[in-house]
Amino acid sequence: MALTIFPMAEKVSEILGVPAKTGREYARKLRNAGLITSGGRGPSAAVMNKQDYTNFILGIMASNTATHAAEAVQNIRECRYLDHSVGADSNPGPIPFEFMWKDQEELASFAIIFESLLDKLAKKERIIDDEDDEAVFIYTEVFRPGNYIEIILYVSGWPWKIKFENGRGLGEVSEMLLKSSITKMTLQRIAALMR
Repeated sequence: MALTIFPMAEKVSEILGVPAKTGREYARKLRNAGLITSGGRGPSAAVMNKQDYTNFILGIMASNTATHAAEAVQNIRECRYLDHSVGADSNPGPIPFEFMWKDQEELASFAIIFESLLDKLAKKERIIDDEDDEAVFIYTEVFRPGNYIEIILYVSGWPWKIKFENGRGLGEVSEMLLKSSITKMTLQRIAALMR
């Protein structure tokens, strides 16, 4: 289902529990800032891609107002790998999830990994190469005062916590983002819109 900007905003807003009118305003501000694809009208209107979905989700989650959504998205898109742990082990060795690596030396940014998760779910691919893929739970959370954002993958009962930070800090982060997380089920519902 190829969606254009405002239908995408309305459907994703509904999944996230945000009024459609609010979602449309966030989408408009993000489009004006160049963070959501624009161009064309009617049948030739731009179709949203995984980066558009990611930016819209992050804008809604990270900003209290549509006016500050673009700045919040840019701050989160700049978050880079900080560290990771598995359960109580704070030195578990390298992260084994291939989709998280930019290349053999560098882990991808938070936004690129988030986009990869959405893309894998949209294509109904396994998130990890493991028989227990169905048991993987994903959460993304932001923590204060450390100004970091975290992806948590629960694989076979073990929490893999991968932290990302923006050296400048995340700026003003919305209460919604501080109090909530995005689960795999929510991401699957959003990813279904991308098919």
